Amino acid sequence: MSWRLTVLSTLLLAVCAGCPHAWGKRGTIEQAAAQDIDEMLHEEDCPLDVKTWKKLCSMPGNWESSQCPRECRIIYP
Repeated sequence: MSWRLTVLSTLLLAVCAGCPHAWGKRGTIEQAAAQDIDEMLHEEDCPLDVKTWKKLCSMPGNWESSQCPRECRIIYP
């Protein structure tokens, strides 16, 4: 085994094993993937059409009003 492969393997192992908060069970990467999947599953829950969304909620400052449902923010950014 060459010394370059040994160094590369050691660095790869250190990076993967040294970040359990990111790669471990319930880590940040798993939580981000779960959130993305959840958003994709609930895309169809928006009661507003595009025209109504643009009229009522075109500015992010308006998003906190009750007329701008959270489900629509995912579809119409």
